[in-house]
Amino acid sequence: MATDGESVVGVDGYGRVGRTDIASGRFQIAGRIDMGLHMFGGAISANADRFTFIRGAPEVEVWSLDGGVGAEADAKAATGSPLTSQVELSDDGSRLATIADGRIYVGTVVPAGKASKTTLLAGAGPETSRIRFASSSRLVSAAGSAVALWDLNQEGRLRTSVAATLTGDCNACAAPPVAVSPDGDKAVLVPTSGFDTVDFRTGKVRSWLDEDEDEDEDDDAAAEALTESSVVVWLDDERLFAYSPEEGRAWILGGAGLDRVEETMSAPRMSQTAAAPGVLTDDGRVAVVLDKQYLVIDPATGEGETGDIPNAVASSADGRFVLSKQGNAESTGYEIYDARSGQIVYQGAEKVLPVVGRIGDSAVVLAASPTREARAGFDIVRLDPGKASRVIGRTGSHSTAYVERDGYLYVEGRGEILRYSMTDGSRSTVLSIVSAPAQANPVGIAADGTVVVASESEKKFIQSTANPDRWVELACSLAGRPLAAEDVAGVVDSTGGMTPGCGSTLPD
Repeated sequence: MATDGESVVGVDGYGRVGRTDIASGRFQIAGRIDMGLHMFGGAISANADRFTFIRGAPEVEVWSLDGGVGAEADAKAATGSPLTSQVELSDDGSRLATIADGRIYVGTVVPAGKASKTTLLAGAGPETSRIRFASSSRLVSAAGSAVALWDLNQEGRLRTSVAATLTGDCNACAAPPVAVSPDGDKAVLVPTSGFDTVDFRTGKVRSWLDEDEDEDEDDDAAAEALTESSVVVWLDDERLFAYSPEEGRAWILGGAGLDRVEETMSAPRMSQTAAAPGVLTDDGRVAVVLDKQYLVIDPATGEGETGDIPNAVASSADGRFVLSKQGNAESTGYEIYDARSGQIVYQGAEKVLPVVGRIGDSAVVLAASPTREARAGFDIVRLDPGKASRVIGRTGSHSTAYVERDGYLYVEGRGEILRYSMTDGSRSTVLSIVSAPAQANPVGIAADGTVVVASESEKKFIQSTANPDRWVELACSLAGRPLAAEDVAGVVDSTGGMTPGCGSTLPD
């Protein structure tokens, strides 16, 4: 129920809207909403102006309760997911917040026929259980022991976006690699049709596809190196190693915009020409899987060696573990080699995806469940020395791109970037992006946890962070002050037992 100051408005489970006059106590049925057969639960805005029902759909109808109720909804809002379990309207009815599969979405309420914008609120904690609007622009969420207070007017300021044309690949193709500098400030998209580079410090994006020759010989040399290469690895924050397996050549590029060739060298010639993700090993060498071989190159000389690991399909982010499997993508059985010794350290009989993670001496693979269909997601299987393999979690359905980094597995799918812990399988949502149905958004992860996505649908590079502690730091810097009493007034009865996110103390 809600009140407009003169009357109390409520809606029952049959869609009937009742209004009680506060002064006289008179009750009357104001109208009836056509709920349909698949609506349940609902929410009324605090000003008693709008109402909506939960419905298993990516959008829900929003009715106006002011001045009478009609059978047809005059507004709508996006829910972000058809798996909605709770809905809440803001005090003025301009926003709709929903919980779906433990995640929070906020959609704008717009007139019927217009497009509603939806935003995923990342950082609330795993499996959000409750949301409540504290005003028209403030939302409170509870997830386990974590309580978050959101300022929805600050939307978008925890991520950086840079517009780009993106030379990209076809929607149905696998996502091309994105190489992110260790400090997260620069990134290179490596599609099969050309290169795009971005510097988030300056907002400059450059496409190296079909670059015209000019009077700057250094620029032309850099363009040649980038457009011929299909493997790139950052050696440090300023230098990029670019490698063309087909040509048997490699370059080291530097300069403010990677527009200067510092070194040119011969390198192993391989037949695979498709873009492949390379990694930097602990001893400073470049490693990449090509032609089912694990190739390691010394970036100082270009000399390389393939070793004795057969049927290689993927390596961990540091090059320590190498996944090997025979046959095609549908084949079962795999081995994991330690690249230092060339010995098998783990093996299994499942069908696995071409991705392997390392956390200490343990490995993580994504395996098809023997009891579920692959389209329902994959088991996150952890392999520990001397122990039986165990399933610690499960990825969601429609996942398309996988990146492993520093103890976490990053998964892109359904327009979201999710992070799974390789310790216990716990999940958190990093950010949401616009995604075409058959499109895989390229994702890259920096050493410091910075996430860079090249979204062809949004035509932009997006930079965010996967570190929840960093989210809090950014939010506090945006607020510019510690928590005040008015921030929690009317939201929580007591702050006892709470730990402040900003500032050293909490208000009484």
